Formats: sequence, structure tokens, C-alpha cells
Amino acid sequence: MGLPSSGAGALRRVACDAAGIAAAAGAIAAGGVVAYPTDTVYAIGCSARNAAAVAAVNAAKSRDASRPMPVLCASEGDAWEVARPCDVARRLAAAFWPGALTMVLPLADPRVGEAMGLRGGTVGVRVPDSACALSLLRECGPLVGTSANVSGREPAADAGSISVRGVDIVIDGGPVRDGRGPSTVVAIPERAAPEVLREGALRRADVEAHWT
Repeated sequence: MGLPSSGAGALRRVACDAAGIAAAAGAIAAGGVVAYPTDTVYAIGCSARNAAAVAAVNAAKSRDASRPMPVLCASEGDAWEVARPCDVARRLAAAFWPGALTMVLPLADPRVGEAMGLRGGTVGVRVPDSACALSLLRECGPLVGTSANVSGREPAADAGSISVRGVDIVIDGGPVRDGRGPSTVVAIPERAAPEVLREGALRRADVEAHWT
């Protein structure tokens, strides 16, 4: 069961320090929803293995629950426990992780698939280049990492711009370092060529250069 959530304008903010990370990790362990900075935008997230918390994230964003959300991980090793890599994925991870690349790969963790309602057999994974996010991920394990804005609105680049309700804690790490927008998303099917689904902070040409 989640923690009681604050209303808009009354979000509980904590600093990105040991005490703040511990408070946020406690909220996540209790089934809560937390907003936190990444290297691209502020994210809203929860445990990727908690179905009720995932539903709360979708509700907070007024988001269609059938649209898959990415999973953020603390390391490449953690990511490969959630998703099954291939040679291309390993090359891209070596080149761009930690960083602004989300890879959609075959699902490896059925608990994540069940909690997140992933019916297509794939999951998007990323290791962010953010000390604050990585500290939280090391404490909590894989987290949902979707942008902390109502669906259709501009992503938040600082804690004061977060526009969602239903968040238990906001980790205020200041403005995001990268200002280039969301991550670039690449699908890497098992039996087809990789495809850039969204060009974001990383240029398409830079990513495609590592496919071969």
C-alpha cells in the first residue's frame, strides 16, 4: 500500500543527500511514488516490480496504462537482469551508458513484466548519467523512470516544474545537467534490424554508428 500523497503545490521535497535518498527509498519500499532528477529530465517512478505503484504512476501522469514505461537501472549488470541483451545492445551500452540512451530489448525479468503489464515481451532499459538517480537506484533496485509531467505537457527540468499529483517525495537535485531533452530510444528486436524510435538527447547518427 502506498504512502499518503501530497497535493499539487505541497510536494514534500528532500535534498539529494544521504538522508533524502534514504527517505525516498523508504517511500518506494512502502509502495510509494517518487520524483527524482536524471541526466535528461526529472522522472517520476516507483519499484518496477510493484504493480499497484506502477498504476499510481500512470494515474499521476494521466497516462494510458497500455503505453510501456522505461526502467532505470544502477548498472549495466542490473539492466541485463531486467532485459536480455544481444551484441548490439552490449556495444551501445559500452558507448553510451551511463547516459541518455534507452534500449527496448526482450524482457528477462517476469516480475517486471507482470507488474508493468508488458504484454509485448519487451522492456525499455537505461542507466542514467546522474549521481543522484544512481544513488537512489542502488538503494532501491530497478525503478520506473518516466518523465515527471502530466502526459502531453513539457517535461520538468527542475523540481519546481513538476506538474503531477500523487507524488510522495520529490528529490530536489537542482536543474538537470543535460538540457537536451528526453533520452534517445532504440528498439533492438531479436530477429530484425535495430531502429531508432525517438531521437532525443543523443543524435541518431551517433547511435547508428555503433550498430556494426
